[in-house]
Amino acid sequence: MTLAELAVTVGVLAVLGLAASRFGLSAIPAYLLAGLLLGPNEPKELAMIEPSEVTDFVAQLGIVFLLFFLGLEFTLGRLARSRRHAVLGGVIDVAIIEDLEMALGELHIEWVPVPDTSPWIGKTLAEAAFRARTGVTIIAILREPEPVTGAQPQDIVQRGDTLVTVAKGGAYPAFRRSLAGQD
Repeated sequence: MTLAELAVTVGVLAVLGLAASRFGLSAIPAYLLAGLLLGPNEPKELAMIEPSEVTDFVAQLGIVFLLFFLGLEFTLGRLARSRRHAVLGGVIDVAIIEDLEMALGELHIEWVPVPDTSPWIGKTLAEAAFRARTGVTIIAILREPEPVTGAQPQDIVQRGDTLVTVAKGGAYPAFRRSLAGQD
């Protein structure tokens, strides 16, 4: 993410946030809309932000600020009144989420758009051999009119596809290079 992209992003967030508050709405849906408009999704003409370490950092920082501001909204009395829900949520977190995180380890799930110039367009997943070459597994393919769930080796990569992938985080740079034909 360049400084110009960051400036445009902050500008779009500000405009949409102000528009939402003008109509008495929460800014959160407006911020989600900004992410959909500027992210690597449709419409491609507006897409200007590609996932990177910077966008991951900014996203994590945003979550920290969101949680901080939510904390400002609570009082100790309100928290005490909702202790049953807080305890139940804590038990669920410890019982389920911790086990899930331990099972997944360092695995990441990412949605990776296929570049229009990818040499793998028209080739099968078996021919691309992404898992063998990069360690990234394709688990589904998002495409119109019907997504491919449970991607198979014989599935063909098509222009406009978004690959739903799972891998250790460090595998993605090599995968993106391979998908773009830069390996």
